[in-house]
Amino acid sequence: MGWLSKLRSRFAAKGAQLSTPQPAGLIHVLLDRSAEFGDRGDAALDLGAYDGPEVETALMEIAADATTDPDLAESCGESLGEIWSRKPTFDPALLSGLAPVTRTLARGILLHRRPEWRELLGQP
Repeated sequence: MGWLSKLRSRFAAKGAQLSTPQPAGLIHVLLDRSAEFGDRGDAALDLGAYDGPEVETALMEIAADATTDPDLAESCGESLGEIWSRKPTFDPALLSGLAPVTRTLARGILLHRRPEWRELLGQP
């Protein structure tokens, strides 16, 4: 169990809430390269539930970094695909800046959730 999970458990046991509002707290953990890997991965996945430019920016920053662990990049790609699939339109150019593993996962989620975007995403 990572430090964030332990902290959440401790606060939950006392009936308290973390003082950092979401998604800001999740973004902080995701971008903190000294945070435990599992906490960063959990934060990346949890961010898929939020909409907003600050969420997309944070996920894309990690997803576009060639030094990002592939598992973390996949988590970012999954969340980006979820976020983008909720939007009324999508700019496929956003995919071009992502690492290949992230791009593949985000595109797959978009194709699954928004099949009407097949042509837009370059799929027959």
